[in-house]
Amino acid sequence: MLGYLWLTQDSREQLDKDAEKAKQEIIVKKEEEKKEVIAKATQEDSLALAETPNITPKNISVENEDVIIVFSNKGASVKTVTLKKHKSYTGEPLVLIDDKDNNISLLVESKSEGEVDLSKKYFETDAQNTVVKKGDSTIISFKKSYGNNQYIEQRYVVKGTGYQIDYNLSFIGLDNIFKTKDVNFFWEHTLRRHERGLKESRQRSTINYY
Repeated sequence: MLGYLWLTQDSREQLDKDAEKAKQEIIVKKEEEKKEVIAKATQEDSLALAETPNITPKNISVENEDVIIVFSNKGASVKTVTLKKHKSYTGEPLVLIDDKDNNISLLVESKSEGEVDLSKKYFETDAQNTVVKKGDSTIISFKKSYGNNQYIEQRYVVKGTGYQIDYNLSFIGLDNIFKTKDVNFFWEHTLRRHERGLKESRQRSTINYY
C-alpha cells in the first residue's frame, strides 16, 4: 500500500510538471507567433508607405449623436466604432469594433502585380476630425492615385444621428491596371464580450446583411 501511494504521488507530481511544461511551451509558441505577425505587419506597412512617400498614417474621428467612428487612411478603413449611449457590463465605453480584433482584406486582381490587397495600401484624404450635427451629414473620401486622373476612391457618408454608415468603392479610369472591378471582401472579426453572460449577449446581439 505504501509503495502504491508513493508511486501514485510521484506520478501525479510528474504529470503536474509535464502539464506546466506543456503550458509554458504553448505560451512561448503564442508569443513567437505574435512577434512574427507583428514583424510581418510592420514590414508590409513599411512597404506600403514606401509606395506612397508623400502620405503619412492618419486617423480621422467622426462623431454624431450616437457613435464615434475613427477612420484610418491605411486601407481607407474603419479603425474603431464606439457607441456613445451604451456601456459595457463593466461600465466602460462600448467599443463595438476595434482594428485589433479585426482582419479585413479587400482583394482585387491587378494586371501587373496579381492579387492586390487594398486594405494594406495607404490612401490620400483631406478629411478632418468632425462632429456631425443632427440633420447634417459628412463625407469622408479616400483616394489612391495611379496618375493620369486614374484612382480608386473609397467614400463614407456619416449622418448626424443613427448608426448606419453609407459606403461606396469606385475605380476611375483603371481598365489598363486592373483585370476586373470585382472585389473580394473578407472580414474576420473577434467579437468582444459586452454583456455579463452569454444568454444576455445572445438576446441583445444580432447580425444584419444588406
